Amino acid sequence: MTDIFTSQFLKFARIMVEADPECAQVPDVFYPEDGLQPSASTKLAKEICERCPIMNECAQYALEANETHGIWGGMTAFERRQLRKKSKI
Repeated sequence: MTDIFTSQFLKFARIMVEADPECAQVPDVFYPEDGLQPSASTKLAKEICERCPIMNECAQYALEANETHGIWGGMTAFERRQLRKKSKI
Protein backbone atom coordinates (compact mmCIF):
# COMPACT_ATOMS: atom_id res chain seq x y z
CA MET A 1 0.00 0.00 0.00
CA THR A 2 1.27 3.43 -0.84
CA ASP A 3 1.58 6.13 1.80
CA ILE A 4 -0.15 9.13 0.23
CA PHE A 5 2.09 11.51 2.13
CA THR A 6 5.38 10.39 0.59
CA SER A 7 7.13 12.87 -1.64
CA GLN A 8 7.24 10.10 -4.25
CA PHE A 9 3.45 9.96 -4.35
CA LEU A 10 3.05 13.72 -4.32
CA LYS A 11 5.46 14.10 -7.24
CA PHE A 12 3.51 11.52 -9.25
CA ALA A 13 0.18 13.11 -8.26
CA ARG A 14 1.37 16.44 -9.70
CA ILE A 15 2.32 14.72 -12.95
CA MET A 16 -1.13 13.09 -13.07
CA VAL A 17 -2.93 16.39 -12.53
CA GLU A 18 -0.91 18.14 -15.22
CA ALA A 19 -1.27 15.35 -17.80
CA ASP A 20 -4.91 14.44 -17.04
CA PRO A 21 -4.39 10.91 -18.41
CA GLU A 22 -7.22 8.79 -19.78
CA CYS A 23 -6.84 6.29 -16.93
CA ALA A 24 -8.18 8.89 -14.51
CA GLN A 25 -11.48 8.76 -16.40
CA VAL A 26 -11.84 4.95 -16.22
CA PRO A 27 -9.95 3.76 -13.10
CA ASP A 28 -12.00 0.56 -12.75
CA VAL A 29 -10.36 -0.79 -15.91
CA PHE A 30 -7.03 -0.77 -14.10
CA TYR A 31 -8.39 -2.55 -11.02
CA PRO A 32 -10.82 -5.16 -12.38
CA GLU A 33 -13.38 -6.63 -9.98
CA ASP A 34 -13.80 -10.34 -9.46
CA GLY A 35 -15.79 -11.96 -12.21
CA LEU A 36 -14.41 -9.84 -15.03
CA GLN A 37 -12.24 -11.57 -17.56
CA PRO A 38 -8.74 -10.54 -16.49
CA SER A 39 -7.35 -10.88 -19.99
CA ALA A 40 -9.96 -8.53 -21.51
CA SER A 41 -9.62 -5.86 -18.85
CA THR A 42 -5.83 -6.16 -18.86
CA LYS A 43 -5.76 -5.77 -22.63
CA LEU A 44 -7.94 -2.65 -22.49
CA ALA A 45 -5.85 -1.12 -19.68
CA LYS A 46 -2.64 -1.75 -21.60
CA GLU A 47 -4.13 -0.19 -24.76
CA ILE A 48 -4.96 2.93 -22.76
CA CYS A 49 -1.43 2.95 -21.30
CA GLU A 50 0.13 2.77 -24.75
CA ARG A 51 -1.58 6.06 -25.66
CA CYS A 52 -0.57 7.75 -22.41
CA PRO A 53 1.99 10.57 -22.43
CA ILE A 54 3.13 9.67 -18.89
CA MET A 55 3.32 5.89 -19.23
CA ASN A 56 7.02 5.77 -18.31
CA GLU A 57 6.57 7.98 -15.25
CA CYS A 58 3.65 5.81 -14.16
CA ALA A 59 5.67 2.62 -14.50
CA GLN A 60 8.60 4.15 -12.64
CA TYR A 61 6.33 5.30 -9.82
CA ALA A 62 4.70 1.86 -9.51
CA LEU A 63 8.07 0.13 -9.37
CA GLU A 64 9.54 2.55 -6.84
CA ALA A 65 6.40 2.53 -4.68
CA ASN A 66 6.14 -1.25 -4.92
CA GLU A 67 2.52 -1.10 -6.09
CA THR A 68 1.20 -4.65 -5.77
CA HIS A 69 -2.18 -4.27 -7.48
CA GLY A 70 -3.53 -2.97 -10.73
CA ILE A 71 -2.11 -1.99 -14.08
CA TRP A 72 0.51 0.77 -13.86
CA GLY A 73 2.57 2.04 -16.77
CA GLY A 74 1.35 -0.74 -19.00
CA MET A 75 2.43 -3.49 -16.60
CA THR A 76 0.48 -5.89 -14.45
CA ALA A 77 1.49 -6.57 -10.85
CA PHE A 78 3.00 -9.85 -12.02
CA GLU A 79 5.03 -8.13 -14.73
CA ARG A 80 6.31 -5.57 -12.22
CA ARG A 81 7.36 -8.35 -9.82
CA GLN A 82 9.21 -10.10 -12.64
CA LEU A 83 10.98 -6.88 -13.62
CA ARG A 84 12.01 -6.25 -10.01
CA LYS A 85 13.42 -9.78 -9.76
CA LYS A 86 15.39 -9.37 -12.98
CA SER A 87 16.82 -6.01 -11.94
CA LYS A 88 18.06 -7.39 -8.60
CA ILE A 89 20.10 -10.10 -10.28
